[in-house]
Amino acid sequence: MPAKVHLHVYDVTNVVVTKYINKVFRDAANVGGAFHGAVEVYGVEWSFGHTSGQDASGIFCDPPRGCVKHQYKETLVLGETVLSEADVNDLLKAMEPDWNGTTYDVLSKNCCSFCNEFSIKLGTGPIPSWVNRFAGVGSSARDLGSSALLEANRAMETSGVKSTASRLVTDVKAGLVSGLNRLNKR
Repeated sequence: MPAKVHLHVYDVTNVVVTKYINKVFRDAANVGGAFHGAVEVYGVEWSFGHTSGQDASGIFCDPPRGCVKHQYKETLVLGETVLSEADVNDLLKAMEPDWNGTTYDVLSKNCCSFCNEFSIKLGTGPIPSWVNRFAGVGSSARDLGSSALLEANRAMETSGVKSTASRLVTDVKAGLVSGLNRLNKR
């Protein structure tokens, strides 16, 4: 018998200002926001987060609408899965190697990207794009910034201005990576 599949959307963190920022960007501007997502199937809510243990799965579960680290916002119906509860548990086990908690990245491999993949594997299709749009934009900006730094470094190498300017570019890039890694661990 098919089981209902829901996406629970949360405002990231319990900070009240996040709720208002998300309201403006999602409701008024229709571009998304900073959201936490979790997929509910068979009465259990599944999501993904950062862990520090090398072999620790980042997949975790909560009661439906029960993630205490974030502020519950709304539930979206994704559809129904024909997978049995045992098949869903087997699916989650099979996904664990690709969703190790140390691979969490707030912009490119986060709770919403996990929800999207899990939803597709459950047979209910992708989650609505607005749920993870901010992270996607941030990831694109990071990639663009990294590409621009590489191009600047190449230009300096060919023009002979390599020594001082190259060290500056390397220091800036290291600072950006360090800052993004600190954000990822929050």
